[in-house]
Amino acid sequence: MKKKLLVVDDEPDVLQFLRKRLERNNFMVTTASNGQDCLNLAFKEEPDLILLDIIMPFMDGYEVVKRLRDNSKTKHIPIILHSVKKETKSIFKGMEMGCIDYVIKPVRFETLLRVIRRYV
Repeated sequence: MKKKLLVVDDEPDVLQFLRKRLERNNFMVTTASNGQDCLNLAFKEEPDLILLDIIMPFMDGYEVVKRLRDNSKTKHIPIILHSVKKETKSIFKGMEMGCIDYVIKPVRFETLLRVIRRYV
């Protein structure tokens, strides 16, 4: 059975690229372009994994993680942060909040795919 991924990024080109490539690699992919849409989809669809950008308008990825972790329906969903933020404090903050991994953009798709497959 195909694993369900929720990919969240405010860059339409990134979402389109990741959706196409992940679907070709046998994943079901839902996308969201902001934090609120991510929360709505996560509560409704309960994906197997969330790939989440940090820098987004209105609600950043850290706030999304906090809200997902505070909800009994979504607190178990593995979250990988996918961001241009490469400072150690950003990485540690994500891990302390309960994310399972952190991938710095830009990243080769094959590398990202290996990280995703490690958890689903």
